[in-house]
Amino acid sequence: MALYSACRYKTKSSAIELNGVTTMNLDTLEPGVQQALASAQALSVQRSQPKIMPVHVFAAMLSDTANRTTRLLKHMGADVDQLITLLDKEMAQLPEVSTFSGDVQAGPEWMRWVNVAEKLRHEAGANSIAIEYLVLALPVPALNPRRVTLD
Repeated sequence: MALYSACRYKTKSSAIELNGVTTMNLDTLEPGVQQALASAQALSVQRSQPKIMPVHVFAAMLSDTANRTTRLLKHMGADVDQLITLLDKEMAQLPEVSTFSGDVQAGPEWMRWVNVAEKLRHEAGANSIAIEYLVLALPVPALNPRRVTLD
């Protein structure tokens, strides 16, 4: 993933600082989360949107119908098809650039989401941020995912 390839240092946190810029440590992300981030980056590029936002990552997480995100949200009673439609509408409202240079950055909202997931991972004593921690950290209060008990 070229987006963060320059900052792959081993630390225990999901975020690291390099030259005063906070960035993400991919080593703390489970492969499924890394794949969702790569798909979100591609989605952002396709839409000429220079920042990866939670809406891009969430849409990417839902695009693979066989993944754990879809299963978890269905278990919580969410209408996944409606979520996909809403996410598409939200992405359509994000700023686009007319002359896209190819530069894509993680937006601060995405970093906040990862930080909450990192806190949940740490509290659980897990080694990496799994899809489940991102779902539990979703910035969508109406879902109240923390109240869900999984089988």
